[in-house]
Amino acid sequence: KCVCHDNNNNGFADEPEMTLQILVVDSPGIITMVKWNADDYFKFTNGRIKIEIKLAPTMPALFEEIESSARSGGGLYDAYYTNPVILGSAAMLGGFMDLTDQVKQSPYADWTDV
Repeated sequence: KCVCHDNNNNGFADEPEMTLQILVVDSPGIITMVKWNADDYFKFTNGRIKIEIKLAPTMPALFEEIESSARSGGGLYDAYYTNPVILGSAAMLGGFMDLTDQVKQSPYADWTDV
C-alpha cells in the first residue's frame, strides 16, 4: 500500500498499488499513444497504478476478444483501446461498467452530463 498524492499534493486514501491490463491492436501509432498516456497516469498516481499494454495481432482479433469478454461478463483485460465500431456490440452484450458513481465522486472528472 502507499499513500499517494496528485500533482496538486492532494492526498489519496491509503490504496493498494495495482497493475491494469489494456488490450490494443498491434499498431505502432496506437501503442505509442497508449504508452504515453499510461506513463503519464503512472506518474500522476505516484507509481500506484501501472498500466500494462497487451497486444491483439489484428483489429478483428481485438473485436473478438471484446465481444467474448462482454458475453462472459468479464475477461482477461481491465480495458480495451479500440475503434468505436465495436462499441455497439459490446454495449448490447453488457460489456461496459457503469462509471457514474466514480465520476460523480472524482475531484478530477468534470462531466456535467452525469
